[in-house]
Amino acid sequence: IQKGRYPPAFLFLEIQPQEVDVNVHPAKREVRFRNDGAIRRFVLGAITDTLAAATDAQRPTMATPAVDLTPARSVTPTPPATRPVALVASKVPAPTQAPAVAVATPPGPQPKPEPATTTTPAWRLITLLKKQYGLFDTARGLVMLHLRHADQRVRFERILKSYKESAPPSQGLLIPHPVELEPLASEALLSHLDLINAQGFRIEEFGRHFFRIEAVPAWLDPEQAEAFVRDMVDLLRQRGGSRKQSELVWEAVAKLAVEGSYRRSDRMSEAAVQQLAEALLTCETPHTSPFGKPTFSEISWSEWERRFGKE
Repeated sequence: IQKGRYPPAFLFLEIQPQEVDVNVHPAKREVRFRNDGAIRRFVLGAITDTLAAATDAQRPTMATPAVDLTPARSVTPTPPATRPVALVASKVPAPTQAPAVAVATPPGPQPKPEPATTTTPAWRLITLLKKQYGLFDTARGLVMLHLRHADQRVRFERILKSYKESAPPSQGLLIPHPVELEPLASEALLSHLDLINAQGFRIEEFGRHFFRIEAVPAWLDPEQAEAFVRDMVDLLRQRGGSRKQSELVWEAVAKLAVEGSYRRSDRMSEAAVQQLAEALLTCETPHTSPFGKPTFSEISWSEWERRFGKE
């Protein structure tokens, strides 16, 4: 420690004598551990878990509004941690179940198709504008869809849904990508390696601070695997390594993944835009992107009549 500088904290570590070498420096200013990686992971994990526990204890009221916003949208009682997937799963099968019942018993299931039209209103694409917007005709009015924001929301919820699956789809790489990380990044990756590999990745340690990417999730372009893993490791380091907040960490990873979604330079067919709108309407939060930006804007027919005046 330099003169005039003081340590912000003291760390007391109990360890077996054979696991540490104290004869590295003549003045005993340095010591060497037999397994420095395990010591670093233990220290980082202990500090992060302690800070995370203190943070959770100070924000019990912030979690309450987030839980109270969604019950009005779904009757299915699910725990808060798994509610997004339960809501998506309850909405997606609806279009396939309704026609099946309608064909079997025409008189009885007449009320069934109506909820499907309310949750997924019919949007008919009129045209694409400036490679960025899609203009839709609906029963309520005209809707302008922001293609990039809508694509981000759809991809974000699909990634979160795969996080809840026991075996998310994965794609193996023909040639594994080697990755070399600096020591702190290597420790962050090792501490989250089980969580990452459980989400469709297959990353193996391949030497000291060297790793090999052998498979990536189906939603990730293999050509972006190495860059994404590096960005993901940096994000994990910034958000901390608490194993108790794995879902929050994966939400941040999902936001990082949707950064590469649709842009103006991309070309999207009218059929793809129509599918994007239908997929958006089945999302848990279709009105905004994961970053809080609106996905569409709607002007009702009554508003048009008010602006032009009734004849």
